[in-house]
Amino acid sequence: MLARFADLPFVVVLIGIGALAMLVPAAHGLAVDDHATAQAFFYWGILFLALFGIVALATANYKIRRQGRSHLISMLMTFAVLPVMLAVPFAEAVPDTRFLNAYVEMVSSLTTTGLTLFETERLPASVHLWRA
Repeated sequence: MLARFADLPFVVVLIGIGALAMLVPAAHGLAVDDHATAQAFFYWGILFLALFGIVALATANYKIRRQGRSHLISMLMTFAVLPVMLAVPFAEAVPDTRFLNAYVEMVSSLTTTGLTLFETERLPASVHLWRA
């Protein structure tokens, strides 16, 4: 089973890991009685897990022809598309923000640059966990 998981394209694996990681702030939000934040992360996590399953099935037999090109595309997708996926529950959990702000926040979290657009007091604890 894990061998099949390792044969998937790298971006697909990252989508699956990101979708599973969304369940951690959902559980934390439930534990601290922040149901709105927990709901946002739980629903988007389940949706992205379903998307991961569909894409994993579609790319299960994919064979890489050009290794170098594949790595460059994976890197581009990781830094361009993955933050979009990670920003969706963030934007829903913080209702008075734009999606671009959530995207910048997730790029910052993914690259560990430390850039933040939000004051600490403004965000729920579960969203802080997601940014970490």
